[in-house]
Amino acid sequence: MIRLATLADARAIAELHVASWRAAYVGILPPAYLEGLSVEEREAGWRSRLAAGRQVWLARDGFAAAGSSRDDDASAGDAEIYAIHVHPASWRRGVGRDLLAAACAALAPAPITLWVIEGNARARAFYQAAGFRLDGGRKEKRFGDTLVCEVRYRLQ
Repeated sequence: MIRLATLADARAIAELHVASWRAAYVGILPPAYLEGLSVEEREAGWRSRLAAGRQVWLARDGFAAAGSSRDDDASAGDAEIYAIHVHPASWRRGVGRDLLAAACAALAPAPITLWVIEGNARARAFYQAAGFRLDGGRKEKRFGDTLVCEVRYRLQ
């Protein structure tokens, strides 16, 4: 079952977020950065986003967040998937696919983009299987002392 999250879900979203990052970004982000992730800090962030009206779809073992595109080159009405995170114990069980479908259905018919760390092969394959394609967008993002490249995908 997938539903829109409420403020009361901020803690659960934060716990899923931290668990997902600690598993998904091994070998991509430094171990010290991953260990330093705080459920309490993430909870505060999600509480703030939810209070501001951020759309977050919640499943038992994952969540997706989306809304208007934040890109400088976006057109009015363009949409962006900001995050999809699934607890590692539920990877490859269809949770992420269902969350992505729910977010895309809610955003349609707007053009939809998302950003992925270039070295995250698992996520890139997931989005490509769902019909997203690289569109040439690239940017650098800092996580602690580590600078990574993110690539943009667009739903075709």
